[in-house]
Amino acid sequence: GYQTLDYDGPDRGYDFFLELDRKPTHAVQVKFYKSRHPQTSHIAVAAKRLNEFARKNHVEKAILVVSCEISAELRAKLETTYQITLVDRADLLIMTGTNTGLHDSIRSMLEGDEYTGGTTKDSVVNKIKDSTAIITTYPAMVSLSPKREFCTELKSLSAGKKSWRRYEELCFDIIQELFSKDLSGWHKQTYTDDGLNRYDLICRITPLAQFWKFLIENINSRYVLFEFKNYVGKIKQGEVLTTEKYLLTKAMRSVAFLVSRKGPDKNGTLTIQGAMREHGKLMIPLCDDDLCKMLSLKHGGDDPSDYLFNLVDDFLMKLPR
Repeated sequence: GYQTLDYDGPDRGYDFFLELDRKPTHAVQVKFYKSRHPQTSHIAVAAKRLNEFARKNHVEKAILVVSCEISAELRAKLETTYQITLVDRADLLIMTGTNTGLHDSIRSMLEGDEYTGGTTKDSVVNKIKDSTAIITTYPAMVSLSPKREFCTELKSLSAGKKSWRRYEELCFDIIQELFSKDLSGWHKQTYTDDGLNRYDLICRITPLAQFWKFLIENINSRYVLFEFKNYVGKIKQGEVLTTEKYLLTKAMRSVAFLVSRKGPDKNGTLTIQGAMREHGKLMIPLCDDDLCKMLSLKHGGDDPSDYLFNLVDDFLMKLPR
């Protein structure tokens, strides 16, 4: 059997228990990554959080289920380090092989092919049953605690002209914390050659995660801009139009993130839609809540770029004519 517990928070380290005679025997955490090969650090954080939760709650064993492929070398390292059992996409396809409906659902969600290897359903199930007990100490493969309480700093910083510089610097640090391995270059306060326009931050995309590959392959953008607006109110049409002028599709610079305290107003949103519809320029508004949610996701072992992918996915599907 299994049991889930109510939790008022972004991530608790597990999703449900497996039980035997009403006693929790396994803590299970499920992580869905849009990328087939996500960053190892995200998976390691999830494994460590699961380990710590199981130890603190005296649960004997732990299982981390991930939607991606795990190499034999990485699997051995994670399972040995954190004394968990890993179940990856291949294991899921194997275990559901005799249940056509469930197997097809898993393949659809994972966009996976049929498994053709030598592993069997029984061998996967036996591995889970025979998984080793949680240990009390382990090497520090990754650190759980963030270096700074970015979200607390963000919420305590006042909006307006007086603190615009502090806001810009804090947002730069947050973006680096979230996407240090997805972006490179990191040029702050860059002017165009004519000296007329200045954007707060421009980066080159490193196409590791699915979202950043999508921007390169489908939006034709190898570079992304970030504009940080510490306005008291919402972003208006004029600010959106100013940012749009910085985007040049022929220079593979078609994407901008509009980072502000409260997001765009109605006319600002209409202008963002028009820029995409008429010129293929993608502007993604991010507010304080979005930044805090992504920080929480990363701390829990998820990929924050998946959050961006969901925002863009929703925007494009609802884009009016």
